[in-house]
Amino acid sequence: MFKRIYFCLILFTFPLFIAAKDAPAKLFATGNQQYAKGQFDEAVKTYKQLVDSGYRTAEVYFNLGNAYYKLDDMASSILYYEKAYKLTPGDEDIEVNLQFANQKITDKIEAVPEFFLKKWWRGFVMTFSLNTWAIVGLGALLLGSALLIVYLFSYIIHIKKASFYTGLIMVVLGLFALFLANNQSRYF
Repeated sequence: MFKRIYFCLILFTFPLFIAAKDAPAKLFATGNQQYAKGQFDEAVKTYKQLVDSGYRTAEVYFNLGNAYYKLDDMASSILYYEKAYKLTPGDEDIEVNLQFANQKITDKIEAVPEFFLKKWWRGFVMTFSLNTWAIVGLGALLLGSALLIVYLFSYIIHIKKASFYTGLIMVVLGLFALFLANNQSRYF
């Protein structure tokens, strides 16, 4: 009895989950078509629907910034380029479009030059994405832990020494990578 009810429930709700998963992709494609046709107001509305529904990716923010740029709304354009750049800090297209938008601003305020060590550190932290730093950190911690376990159960002196020092180095590198991931997370 319950198996039939469960089966019917899955049978009837499964298509709804598939349709819900495809909805953001269809909405994104609709926004892209509107942008390609030169309907920038409609494209902005479509991309805003995606953002409002919780679908926040660099591509959506980048396209939203492009649509605002075409509408000569530089403040909104820069805002969404910055959001896209924070999600993918190494993307050259976003960086170039952000520079173009900043050049069109009439009130140019010269920023105070940043201290070179701070700029170097931020560049180092942004070398990889947050997920990459986290995966490297966790992987190094797991490998270091495994090597320290080998140290505990090994009877051969050379293996014991090598696993201890290598495991210790991997744990320190893992903690450093997690520190960098946390630093990048706080920056965003």
